[in-house]
Amino acid sequence: MGLLKAIFNEKELPIMITKVNRNITPSFTNETVSIGSAKGEIFQYNVYKSKQIEISYQIYNRRAEYLVNFRRGLSALIYTDEPKKLIFSDEPNIYYNAILDGEQTLEEEEYKSSGILRFLIPDGVAHSVAEKTAENYGSNQITLENNGTESVPINIKTTMKSDNGYIAFTLGDRFY
Repeated sequence: MGLLKAIFNEKELPIMITKVNRNITPSFTNETVSIGSAKGEIFQYNVYKSKQIEISYQIYNRRAEYLVNFRRGLSALIYTDEPKKLIFSDEPNIYYNAILDGEQTLEEEEYKSSGILRFLIPDGVAHSVAEKTAENYGSNQITLENNGTESVPINIKTTMKSDNGYIAFTLGDRFY
């Protein structure tokens, strides 16, 4: 995994990543309700919580001052007082709104040191930077597809090639 890179707050982290724990989903909490003496419960809804990403890393330190400079430099690079974009090189079109969480470790050893960076993802999801464009050449409808797992607001720009004065949107059986 040494080829994986991480970019935080628009700066590449100067580490050799050895392991990343992104998990599959954030933690879910299901809400249910008991009804009288009925057996079991009835599902109401679920919500998810924040997510944590841990990055295990190594660095090679040839001299003691290299390790001092690394420690000070990495600290300045990763500290923020609000969530910033965290991007991994294996998914360059995806980012997480991340902020440091808990203790960031560095075990200093001769020639090779290792540590763990812990990031909190408050909203619990990954975001796409990909923009989708749709054009309707000769058709009277356009279908937009959301391949993600979350609802997404859309921003629509239209260019009319004639004076039709009308545009309509539908979502399922709803008209806008």
